[in-house]
Parts: sequence; structure tokens; C-alpha cells
Amino acid sequence: MSQLPNASVERLTRNFGGAAPEGTAPERSELAAEVRVLAFAEGGAQSVPACRACYGPQSAPINPAFPSRAGQHAPYVAQHLTLWREGNRGRGRAAELMFKASKDLTDEEIAALAAHYLGLEPAKLDDTGE
Repeated sequence: MSQLPNASVERLTRNFGGAAPEGTAPERSELAAEVRVLAFAEGGAQSVPACRACYGPQSAPINPAFPSRAGQHAPYVAQHLTLWREGNRGRGRAAELMFKASKDLTDEEIAALAAHYLGLEPAKLDDTGE
């Protein structure tokens, strides 16, 4: 746990606890609708599951091994999708899957996916902070 005094943690919680995520939710354009299909489609590609297969349609991930994407900052999500697309992020089976999932995404699709996940309600922390 943090080495910050309780008073500092409480002050930070008050200051940032109610802050809204940066950026805005995607506009309901054709691209946003297309990205929604990418994120929530049941099937995905022949050898690549849709985003929802690992991250779920809800705020909390299906599997704790996969972090929640809901409410994450769009630049963060876009940067990591771009790194996976270029083969410059991670190693192992998960990285291989993410490379397959992202290799054909355009910059516009990556930006729209990132905005889509920003627009989702983040999972709530329980009393233990997890």
C-alpha cells in the first residue's frame, strides 16, 4: 500500500474521486456504430475473438487476467492498440492474439475504439479498493 499519510490519501480521494474521465464519448456516427460492432460482436474474425470475448460487455472484465477497458483514457487505449498492431507490445499468447486482433485496424478505427471504451461506465471499486 501507499506510504502517503491517511490525510493525504483522503485529500487526493476528495479531489480526484469524483472527476470525470478526460475526453468525450464517441459521436453516434457510422464509424462509432462500426466500432461498436467490432467491440461487441459475438463472433470476431475467424481466428480472433471480438473484444467482448475477453473484456466483456460490462464494466468489470470477464477474467481478472484481462484489465477493464471501460472508462480508460482514449490516448492510452489508442497507444496500446497501435503498439499491438505494429507488433511492438508484449510477448506470448496474449500479445499474439492482440496483434491478430489489431493488425488490420486503421488509425480511425483505433481512435474510435479508444473513444468507445472511454465512453463506457468504469467498474466501481469495492470497499477493499479492488
